[in-house]
Amino acid sequence: GMFFLHALASRRKRLEEESDEEGLASLPVVECYEKSASPGGVWRSPSSLTDDGVSLPKLRSVSPKSAADVAADISDCDEVDHDGQREVGNNGDDHDVNKAREAEVLDTSGAAAAYDGDTTATTSGASTQMYEALWINGNKEVQEFFDYTFDAHFQKAMPVYLPRKDVLDYVMKRVTRVANIFDSVNLNTAIVGVEYCSTRKVFDVRIRDEITGSVTTKQFDKCIWSGGLNARARIPTDITDMLESQKFQGRVIHSTEMKDFEATVRGKRVMFVGDSYSAEDLALQSLKLGAERIYITS
Repeated sequence: GMFFLHALASRRKRLEEESDEEGLASLPVVECYEKSASPGGVWRSPSSLTDDGVSLPKLRSVSPKSAADVAADISDCDEVDHDGQREVGNNGDDHDVNKAREAEVLDTSGAAAAYDGDTTATTSGASTQMYEALWINGNKEVQEFFDYTFDAHFQKAMPVYLPRKDVLDYVMKRVTRVANIFDSVNLNTAIVGVEYCSTRKVFDVRIRDEITGSVTTKQFDKCIWSGGLNARARIPTDITDMLESQKFQGRVIHSTEMKDFEATVRGKRVMFVGDSYSAEDLALQSLKLGAERIYITS
């Protein structure tokens, strides 16, 4: 999401320098919604939301739309697409029959709403929170931006693998060099539903203010999902069913639920299901935090 906004800001600056009024007029008006209280995505950790040396952008509120206006908009739309399945109705009530389908849409929070028909158990609550010991698992040069080098940012030699804090600092500095892209980001807001109206040819997007709980509706011509691959914690139900059937008494957590991780693993025998990057990071962190023994299965 922030890279898209950065690219847009860069193009706007270039067009302004060229005095290209026609090009400037053709640029889209963009609004971005982020469920978390601060930017950073997976590189932001729960215990350091404000101590990463990154200035948090000013919070933006969502302009409310009256119930009468929303009802008038919906009544104009006779056909609504729900993820490829079409519902036909004559009033707003008819368009709410499949709310369960309105999951995992346009929520850049890191934690989408639960989906009734899903085959995996999901976590609930606030946005995804990555573990403190998150590191990149590949050569940092592979992730280096062509227009903003590591040398230019850090002004010193850096190790091959970078920790979470350094990556966050590097990314945030790069995307705010041209302009404050977060002027168009509404923090503390979640997308709870998206419907495409084929009559009006717009997307009706329902937005929830995470502070007040109020839900409003706005219309957009295009919608872009930019929540990344880490937008939803998933634990296969066959695993949870097996643990329940065998009367497992320990705690089951996902790699995105790292609150109080030290208290969870200290002095305990810990099994990791999966043996990829997160398992590597968390297994080492568990040992450092005093876990009695580590088991890894794939």
